[in-house]
Amino acid sequence: MGKLADTYLKYGVASDVSIKLEELGLSVTTFRALNITQLVDKYNLDKDEVSWVKRAITRKAIDPTIVHDLLENSNYICCCCKGLKSDSYIIHHIVEYEVSQNNEYDNLAVLCPNDHDLAHSNSNLTNKLSSEHIIESKKNWEREIKLHNISVSKEEQREQVLTKLPRYKVLNDEIVNLKNSINDKEKIITRSEAYFDVELTRKKQDLQALEHNKELLERQVSELAIKLSQLDLSKSSELNSLAVSAFLNGDLEEALKALNESNLDSELEKIDKAELDLLKSIKENYKCRILKSQLLLINERCDEAIDCAVKALEVSERLIKINSDIYIVDYINSLEEIGTVFYNSGKYEVAYSYFEGALGICIELFEKEIFEHFPLFTLVLQNMGACHYSQGEYDRALKLLIDAEEKIVSIKTTLAKFNETELVDLDRIHLMVLTNIGASCQELNLNDDGLKYYSQGEVICERLIASRCNSYDESIFRYLHNTAMLNFQSKNHGVALRKYNESLPYINRLIKDRRSMFIVELADTYRDICSCHLSSGDTHSAEKFCDDAIKLFCEIGSSQGAKIEMHYVDSLVYKMILLMQKKEDLNEINRLGELAISICLKHPEDTDAQNYPETINTILSASSSAFTMV
Repeated sequence: MGKLADTYLKYGVASDVSIKLEELGLSVTTFRALNITQLVDKYNLDKDEVSWVKRAITRKAIDPTIVHDLLENSNYICCCCKGLKSDSYIIHHIVEYEVSQNNEYDNLAVLCPNDHDLAHSNSNLTNKLSSEHIIESKKNWEREIKLHNISVSKEEQREQVLTKLPRYKVLNDEIVNLKNSINDKEKIITRSEAYFDVELTRKKQDLQALEHNKELLERQVSELAIKLSQLDLSKSSELNSLAVSAFLNGDLEEALKALNESNLDSELEKIDKAELDLLKSIKENYKCRILKSQLLLINERCDEAIDCAVKALEVSERLIKINSDIYIVDYINSLEEIGTVFYNSGKYEVAYSYFEGALGICIELFEKEIFEHFPLFTLVLQNMGACHYSQGEYDRALKLLIDAEEKIVSIKTTLAKFNETELVDLDRIHLMVLTNIGASCQELNLNDDGLKYYSQGEVICERLIASRCNSYDESIFRYLHNTAMLNFQSKNHGVALRKYNESLPYINRLIKDRRSMFIVELADTYRDICSCHLSSGDTHSAEKFCDDAIKLFCEIGSSQGAKIEMHYVDSLVYKMILLMQKKEDLNEINRLGELAISICLKHPEDTDAQNYPETINTILSASSSAFTMV
């Protein structure tokens, strides 16, 4: 939409009409100057449409900033029908302009032409849109749009919430202060490096910890926003609505105050008295308690979050007692959500017990040939594996995953008999489990077993690729990437290189939407491909991927810890070897060697960091000799 169409919008002209007038090159000034007959005859316009526009452009134009904010906050969609009736839109005056001459934001709403006609209808029909209905619809729709924007990490919307959180402000202030302190120390170190080096290192570690906490808070807020964006806020309870509004305003205490035990228990008493809405109201109370536990987690009040989650489970159990057949899937979801609260609080064994309970119910439903809970089954398996991995129990993880794989094969056989459409999604679950089995085997040095399970996933992966469904990208990437890793470790360099190359389109698609989540894995993939090419003697390709890996590791920095920094050192060493083979730029080889050693010295407890300097010095010595001979 161009400037001319934007001008008509400011007068309350419908978007589709504005676009048409812009395509005709009809400016507002020309439209005012010509009479209705001239406009109809010359431009082949509808007479009623011309008359309507004539009336609209006699008004005072709406401020462009207000127009922009109104359309952005409504996502250019009617706030009443939410785009179901039409893609076109009109800026509507809630109190008619002829009465109020009010062009302020609070008196304006985005409506489609159909709902705009209903709002201005003079009849007493029940479907006429009242001012009160439009105001309430606008408030709920703008809130849903804001939650959606936060959940998809729209930076501006998310920052509006985060900057109001007291803890986020404290983290930002501490980060700024520490950065300033580090800068000051670095200046002093140039004069007395040995004396201040220890303090500078500590300050940098503190800064990394603060930045990690800040990133964690941002992720928690985004994850909560994703869950909240799935709610129909117009149908949520008053407590839930108050808490969401307070959260969006960055006021956690106000949100928690709205969800205090007195309020929650009071609401529960009302639920007991409401016969028709009993089950729905109990579910809403459960959601409030889970929301409260999630808010408490963000506020680092883990014990309170756990207490609240346990009470939420008690509420969920009431649904099962009333009607287990209808609410069994909701109950599985409750066990998963409450287990996640324990997991995020670092209580992995308790979390595991909840996930295990959910898995047991899932298996019972499968045996009854009930398949509604597929997505939850995936999530529960993944979470159980996460509990084992978080505790370094790879053998237990392997046993669990092998049992799960056998059950999946049995379920797929049953589904095939009934021609169930869920079979493709179960393929994704199956591939995920096989991938995790292979990874567990690799951790336990059972490479042959791991390769056997990866080979079972080959046909499944091909089916998922053929489905061309983007939601399978992550599962396909992890399978291909992990298969390549184990093949490389098993000296199958050709197979490894082929699998790494097959994985690239999927990681590149994933990184477009979730860069911060997948940038480390893309850097590792480039590093591994470089290693494959080095092993096969293709130095040209090796150098290209090595340079790409180094660029990404530089972008990542030191925030990911020792393991990832050692991967960075791998890439630097590969680059040194490539330059040495080409006998190019001894100064650059020395610079890379010094950088690699400095990274190793930052992690004295890491085994790779302890061993790497000897290798690096050997390369530096060999390079010096090679260049001297030249």
